[in-house]
Amino acid sequence: PGDEGYDSNTPHGLIVSLTNIGSTNPQWGCSGTSIPGTLETIGSGHDNTTLIIDNCSQNLIAAKSCSDYTSMGFDDWYLGSSQEMLQLGINIQIVNNSLTGIENSQLVNNQFLTSTESNAIQALRIIAGGNQSYTFGTNKNTNQIPTRPIRSF
Repeated sequence: PGDEGYDSNTPHGLIVSLTNIGSTNPQWGCSGTSIPGTLETIGSGHDNTTLIIDNCSQNLIAAKSCSDYTSMGFDDWYLGSSQEMLQLGINIQIVNNSLTGIENSQLVNNQFLTSTESNAIQALRIIAGGNQSYTFGTNKNTNQIPTRPIRSF
């Protein structure tokens, strides 16, 4: 409820992968290049991921890493939009409780890269803190922010 396009008669949601991408965090990529059309809304992460891949020829970027990710028999993973990843941040305790007992799966770093561009030099990241989570800009060239793929159903 409260999400744009919400229909209580249709089962839907977001699934977070059990692990972050790679042993080192991939960059958002293409710093200095604007990727027009990335949105913040829930439901836009998949399209954002496609836009980034189509408009950024740099290798080893977060969007491509998420798009190439396969797990649990699924290959439709993507880098979530800022509002999708914000939901992950808001619900971090619930998610971590669900992941208890699965080795290296808990969300130990409270920052998450998103597929939402802020400008040609920055993308948005989520910082989860207590009962509130926030969006902040981060340099597209940084590899300090974990990348956690999501998928929707």
